[in-house]
Amino acid sequence: MPFGEAAEAFLKERPGHISERSIQFEKERLKPLKEFFGDKSIGKIRGDDIRGYQRVRREAGLSSKTINMDVGVLRLLLKRAKTWTIVYRSRRCEAVSEAAARHREGPDARPEGTPLPRSR
Repeated sequence: MPFGEAAEAFLKERPGHISERSIQFEKERLKPLKEFFGDKSIGKIRGDDIRGYQRVRREAGLSSKTINMDVGVLRLLLKRAKTWTIVYRSRRCEAVSEAAARHREGPDARPEGTPLPRSR
């Protein structure tokens, strides 16, 4: 999932969990992150990428506090994205398991423990 898309999905699910003021804060913190990471897949963001972001922001004259707040929101987003991935994979596995079960229960299915028919 591209970073910008993940950021929007992250912000959409925040109401009801945090205050409106916190949502506004996170929106502001995500603006420079979206500019920096652009369409990069969130699954491909590594420590070097984050250090690069910190370096660029420091070179732009921003305070360590501001940079750390940005990275804090990035951390929340990445943790949430990991949860999304786990849920997606588990749903996918469940769907595959259900499909396999349906296949096993096809027209020639026999109850468990029933012996196979003898060949003649």
